[in-house]
Amino acid sequence: MDIFTMIKLDKDEVENLMNIEILESTEKISDDFEEVCIEGFLDKSSNSQISVEDAMKQLFETLKTKGIINESIKTYSYELPVCGLLKNAKRNEEALNKDYIVLSYHA
Repeated sequence: MDIFTMIKLDKDEVENLMNIEILESTEKISDDFEEVCIEGFLDKSSNSQISVEDAMKQLFETLKTKGIINESIKTYSYELPVCGLLKNAKRNEEALNKDYIVLSYHA
């Protein structure tokens, strides 16, 4: 049996769990639209920048420490669904911050 687990985290959940600030970039597509993506993370305690890959590893380990992911799980994958989303006046920030990062693993 192959068990696949997916954990969806909102932007605020990730920032609070890890005491980080997510650094976003936006690219202007037109006068009305901007494309959003995650550039990296800022560790609030050390004020140092963390790469996306390192932050995802840290998030995975944090979730294991909190008992959300079983300690026996060694590999994972992640998605950043927010990357590529278009932001405009009609799409509010709250909608963009849902399911911000998706972590998944097989048990």
